[in-house]
Amino acid sequence: MIQKNIRERIHLYRPQIEMGRPLFAGIHTFMHLPHIQTLENVDFAVIGVPFDTGVSYAVGARFGPSSIRTMSQRIRPISVVHDINISDYLSGIDYGDLKVYPGYIEQSYQIIEEQLTPIFEKGIVPIMLGGDHSISLPHLRA
Repeated sequence: MIQKNIRERIHLYRPQIEMGRPLFAGIHTFMHLPHIQTLENVDFAVIGVPFDTGVSYAVGARFGPSSIRTMSQRIRPISVVHDINISDYLSGIDYGDLKVYPGYIEQSYQIIEEQLTPIFEKGIVPIMLGGDHSISLPHLRA
């Protein structure tokens, strides 16, 4: 049963890499995954949480999601050493950034939890790009 489901979902959402288009061009999504916010036929979703109100002095983690996406442009879904392409087994998307309210920690926690709940309900694995460490609390609550 599992193998059948995997075969049906292969090639749904995979990195958008094509010849003639340099890896550094275009909109920066994580590892060139498609930016999609529908949750059908998705195994994992890369999600940004640009939030750093949980720190008192060293702000800047709000820029983490965009920086990680930019640096991921050189990562490919293929491991030549292991002869595996993750896209043959998993369907993944870049969901974009969650809404947050800079400066308002409790309200941000509430809306982060509300946005993550449907992702968990569908059985999708969220890969969170933060933000400061405080975003773990609404993540765990969801």
